[in-house]
Amino acid sequence: MIISDELAQISTIFIDTAPVIYYIEAHPKFGPLAKEVVTAFQAGNLNAFSSVITLTEVLPKER
Repeated sequence: MIISDELAQISTIFIDTAPVIYYIEAHPKFGPLAKEVVTAFQAGNLNAFSSVITLTEVLPKER
């Protein structure tokens, strides 16, 4: 199973907090998979939704 093949079969996806964090932090194992999802919705090939809870968990990241 290749994630790009799976993404091609759907039009909408709900993204929980973990994949968002994997993308932001460029996780070595899961970051590239999360990036494929982000690339798909940035290209307009996928509608992506998340929750207010995800936003509250991700936005206050300290530096």
